[in-house]
Amino acid sequence: MVIFSTQIKAAFGLDIDSVPSEFIEKWLCYFSNLDSINIYAVAISIGTILISLYAGKLIPKIPGSFIAIITMTVLVQVLELPVNTIESIYGEIPNSISFDMPNIDWSLVHNYFQPALTIAILGAIESCFQQWLLMV
Repeated sequence: MVIFSTQIKAAFGLDIDSVPSEFIEKWLCYFSNLDSINIYAVAISIGTILISLYAGKLIPKIPGSFIAIITMTVLVQVLELPVNTIESIYGEIPNSISFDMPNIDWSLVHNYFQPALTIAILGAIESCFQQWLLMV
């Protein structure tokens, strides 16, 4: 339910600047902004769900969600539908690949050792715990 509730704004194309983080307040915000529903966003959401569910049965070797993403992306671009996209939210996506070596200040590496070791130990504990749960 929590993950689902974070997707409502995009699925309905609601025009909300800031969505509260608390569950109840988030839904109250959604209901109070129902007048700003974007019918194109709703249609794309429904189409994506339907394609995801049924495309896998028609073409079993390709995941339905992959077909849905490609189909809806092409439709939005070709028909120039008025919906938010990654580009409209974050700006133009770079079309080149570059690799830059980070500058490492070796005199500060000792500051990162303890946090890195702590994270590694916590990850190992969690992994062992999950393996133990699978065996039980």
